[in-house]
Amino acid sequence: MNKTLMALCLLSVAAAGLWFALDSAPHSSAAGQSRAAPDQPAPIAAATRKVGHNPGTVATVSAAHANSTPTANNNAIDNAQPSFEERLGVMQQRRPNRHYDEAEVRAAVQRDSAWSSETPDNLDELPLESEALNDGRQIITFDPLKLETLMPGDQVKVSIDETGEQYTVNINRIEQHDYHSISWYGEIDGNDGQTYQVSFTQGDTLTVGGLSTPDGNYQLQAHGDAGWIASSASLFKVQEGQTDAIVPGELKH
Repeated sequence: MNKTLMALCLLSVAAAGLWFALDSAPHSSAAGQSRAAPDQPAPIAAATRKVGHNPGTVATVSAAHANSTPTANNNAIDNAQPSFEERLGVMQQRRPNRHYDEAEVRAAVQRDSAWSSETPDNLDELPLESEALNDGRQIITFDPLKLETLMPGDQVKVSIDETGEQYTVNINRIEQHDYHSISWYGEIDGNDGQTYQVSFTQGDTLTVGGLSTPDGNYQLQAHGDAGWIASSASLFKVQEGQTDAIVPGELKH
């Protein structure tokens, strides 16, 4: 009887020790992760694209990154560009009365420059006196369709003979105006750490632009694909009582 009682006591002590050992053992890594998860902020790495027609800004691309660590996947989202169908759809919404040939638009998307220094065939369409044609301004063949294809996040190259430089403009905003013209806004990243603002406004046939560059400020004007670009300092030598300013309403013509 005493032996039986002693055996029961030993079994009770062993069971209590085993329970204590199991309760005190470290939790598994999976359990630890499940407990820690609620205390960690949920990462936000979402990119949104709003492609369509809105008053004011026509198309925007944005990405949210609060509390998130950049990853290869996040970068892929940030750098994503609209499909050709999206791009063409936005262009058509901006100018519903214009027909865009798909092959021509595809070719324009592939071109990386907004103009070339070649003399346009229709140079006589520029409203310039012969004196102005030879006053040092750079005559260009402008690419109005290339400008129409640009969306936020795109880049386009612009060359200025006077500086001997080709600049890369990063397009970051597009705005449609009440007078049926569209403005593209962007910036040039200078090697000096500064950013320089650029804008183009295009109507049915007329395009005007202003470019701030690391090498000075320049103005652009194009009628169709015939255009010019010149330093702001060399322009607007207006005689008394005359002006060559362009008012916004004229851009639609």
